[in-house]
Amino acid sequence: MKKHEQASPNLTPNEMSASELEELKRDMRSAQIAAWIEQHRQRLLIGGVVLALALVAGGYWQQQARERAAAASLMYTQALQQRDSTKRQDMLRKLVEAFPSSPQAAMAQMQLAALDDAHLEQHLQAVIAHDKSMDMWRWQARLDLADWYRLHGRKNDARALLQERMGKAYEQRRHYLLALLAEDVKERSEHLQKAQAAESYDNELKREIERLLAGEGRKS
Repeated sequence: MKKHEQASPNLTPNEMSASELEELKRDMRSAQIAAWIEQHRQRLLIGGVVLALALVAGGYWQQQARERAAAASLMYTQALQQRDSTKRQDMLRKLVEAFPSSPQAAMAQMQLAALDDAHLEQHLQAVIAHDKSMDMWRWQARLDLADWYRLHGRKNDARALLQERMGKAYEQRRHYLLALLAEDVKERSEHLQKAQAAESYDNELKREIERLLAGEGRKS
């Protein structure tokens, strides 16, 4: 028996074998796909060009991002190597201006807070608000700014910065500052006890807390 030749489209499904019917369906699908491609050829060409441009732009952007990150890191390192305080501040400010969205900009603001007391609040607020700041930078900035507010009589602003819990290494100082800001003896004592119970990374602060607690005990 001879092998079947291409099925005639005039045959009805009942007159075709299963294999002939499947072959006809494949031919029809291929023809439909080819027709669709021909109909949308211009759109497909434009889409291919757009995709190619997007891939090129994406690669260019990634390269630019890497170069900017390297430049920011180098500039930060060079700033820290400056022994002259004025020159260091100048370089750190230029870094913040040139690479404002980089992690190094947040680190530069931390350094500037220690060097530029006249604008300490501004620098620490920038660290707290910066998208690339690590949690530990924000916690330290909140503690430093809260203490600065306390010393300048802005107790409500200080308390607002200390309401949220921080990492273990920062909880002792947080409760210590809350104790100094407390309005009554009971609240003060509670925060001192929490500060004493917290993990300690500062022996001097630990001794100060113990001294204050001993004083509270003599008062009672």
